[in-house]
Amino acid sequence: MGKNTVAVVDDDPVTLEIIETMLNDTKLEVKIFVNAQSALESLKSCAPELVILDYNMPGLTGQSLMIKVSEALVFGHATFVLLSSEEFDDTKKMMLATCGLSAVLKKPLSKTRLLELIESVFPRDVIYK
Repeated sequence: MGKNTVAVVDDDPVTLEIIETMLNDTKLEVKIFVNAQSALESLKSCAPELVILDYNMPGLTGQSLMIKVSEALVFGHATFVLLSSEEFDDTKKMMLATCGLSAVLKKPLSKTRLLELIESVFPRDVIYK
C-alpha cells in the first residue's frame, strides 16, 4: 500500500462490497479490511492516503483505530473518514477531529459524496481511468 491507496475498514461485508464497487472505475488501489485490528496491523507497515472507517465496529471501533494510529504515529499523514448511520453533533465532530477525523460519510452511502471526498484527497488525474 501507499501512494494512491484507500483503506476501507468495516465489519459489514455488504458495505465493503458497495464501496469497492463504487471505486471500481477509479485508478486508486483499494484495500479492504473486515475489522479494525487487522487494519491496524497492516497500517503499521504502509501509508494509505485515505482511510475510510466504520464508526461502530465490534472490538476496536473506528474512533479507537484513529486514536491508536495517531498515538503510534504509524504514518505521516492520512485523511480519516468515518462511516456512520448516526448523526454527530458539532461537539462530537470536534472531539473526533482531535483524533484526526476529516469527514463523516452518512450511511446509506452516496457515490457522489464518496467521490467528492476522494477528490478532496487525490488529484483527479490520479483517480479516474
